[in-house]
Amino acid sequence: MFADLSRSGGLLAPFRAILSEPGPRHMLILALWNGLFTLIMKIGSSHSSAIFFFTMVILGEFIFFSFMLWKNKLNPLTPFRENPGICLQAGLFWTLGLSLFFVSLSMTLVAYASAANRTHVLFVVILSHFLLREGDIRKRLLGCILMLLGIALILVPVG
Repeated sequence: MFADLSRSGGLLAPFRAILSEPGPRHMLILALWNGLFTLIMKIGSSHSSAIFFFTMVILGEFIFFSFMLWKNKLNPLTPFRENPGICLQAGLFWTLGLSLFFVSLSMTLVAYASAANRTHVLFVVILSHFLLREGDIRKRLLGCILMLLGIALILVPVG
């Protein structure tokens, strides 16, 4: 109906892409790590001081990303020197998002908080179409709708 299956390789093309292309494989690994670390954040924030654990998560992510930049022979401080205002805004929004995610982790189950956290993809697709002029929004919106339906199946109680 929405997708031209003759050009895309069929319905199993995304699963074949996991085996043949590094991008989808990396995204699958990222999703698995994200689930694992969300569970660790829930356990850590419920069994220790939430503020301490939140600070350790931010510090750990900063150290990890700085190491990754250094490993790729990039200076971790270059973005802060070149665009301090943008880095400050991004940091503030990221901290706000992580703070709200920690609050949701403390109030509900990990699966619910993680599913609700994934709704950001809809905003990314819509804003990338308008701000970055990315084309073919129909396929991306179809993917977003399917993901949001999956999220709704997790979040909405049945029966």
